[in-house]
Amino acid sequence: MPRFTPETKTILEQTMRKNMRNAVFELLAVKELNAISIADVAKKLNISSVTVYNYYPSRQMLIDEAINDSRREIMNKLLSACRNHQSPEEKLMSLAGIICQDFEEHRFLFMARFAAAPHDENTSRAAREYFKTIIDCFASTINEGIASGTFRRMNSEYAAMSLLGALMSFNRHAAFNWIDLNVDERLNEIENIIIKGFKI
Repeated sequence: MPRFTPETKTILEQTMRKNMRNAVFELLAVKELNAISIADVAKKLNISSVTVYNYYPSRQMLIDEAINDSRREIMNKLLSACRNHQSPEEKLMSLAGIICQDFEEHRFLFMARFAAAPHDENTSRAAREYFKTIIDCFASTINEGIASGTFRRMNSEYAAMSLLGALMSFNRHAAFNWIDLNVDERLNEIENIIIKGFKI
């Protein structure tokens, strides 16, 4: 029987937990988030459900941590886009593109990232940080546009929240249905309706 140091045990445990969270994402290709069970995750990894429960005492805990992983991933993408040296318009379109693509890949997960389970303070805090990161990215980009004269003077946080609301809307106006639009069509809509609306 091999003996593991405490450090090795920690690494093995972290790897197993990560594999379980990744299995949730892989299952999203064939099932909605609320339909994924512990048994599904166990089957995906060729382990027993008991093993999964040894790491995650409840399905909700596993789902919450998987959602938090995805929040961190998208936050890093948004922050990286904000660091690029490009015009405010290009940066705004880049941020919008990240969210549109993410929504296209996992619609149910996209919405779930904004949910904060009241019984779990860590999940609630992660949801607030995720939302704040998105708003901060958009607001700072709009501020850049105002400073450079690209956009008209406005309340950047209000404009950022309005933009995010438009990005998340399933029925943005009478002629278009968000769900039926592909990524390129959504971005074209954003450019025509929102970004041009920021112009002086």
